[in-house]
Amino acid sequence: MILLDWEVPLDLTDPSVGFGVASGVVQLIGYWIYSQYSSKINIGSWMIWTFGAFVELVSYYFMTEGDLVKIILPAACAVACILCFLTALVRRRFGWPDKVTWWFVGADVAITLVGLALHNATVANLLYQVSFALSLVPMLRGMMRDEEREHPFPWLVWSVAYGLFLTSVSLRTDWSDWRLWKDWLDVVYPTTGLVTHWIVYRAAQNYSYTRPIDD
Repeated sequence: MILLDWEVPLDLTDPSVGFGVASGVVQLIGYWIYSQYSSKINIGSWMIWTFGAFVELVSYYFMTEGDLVKIILPAACAVACILCFLTALVRRRFGWPDKVTWWFVGADVAITLVGLALHNATVANLLYQVSFALSLVPMLRGMMRDEEREHPFPWLVWSVAYGLFLTSVSLRTDWSDWRLWKDWLDVVYPTTGLVTHWIVYRAAQNYSYTRPIDD
């Protein structure tokens, strides 16, 4: 069983630790900003993210063999994502998804369940990256149809967080030995996060930013 070794102190002079901690802090700041700007959430996308938040955290934890620094951002994301989703539900700040959105929700859940059923943390995490990319479709579709709005600033902040996360993971990965190629897969998650959040940021600029944020 892989456990975190809390008795081993983190080397705070290691740049990868600094980037890792910074990524978690910036990620939480992004969620706080999102809570200030957002009037309604896309419940289809957020259902997937909430369902997958702990899948992401647990699978990446085992995938990275319990590297404490590498799970700082996933842990921050899991807690904040679930809190945002529950807050939106309690305050009824969401729109009910249409049939197309439900199809995407079902597809994402199926992909995630397949990953879990294989009992392979790496495969589960990689499949969730596909699931996460698909989960953005309902939100992007809603913005393009002028049915919902996203403020670009939180998505920019999250892009920065994933950029810091990618830097941290890259610094903690041994790129010199091809026999460790499985460890190289650790960068897929932060890379996917950076690219997808940047896409939403740009889409929000194009479709939402010039419109009122609140209905």
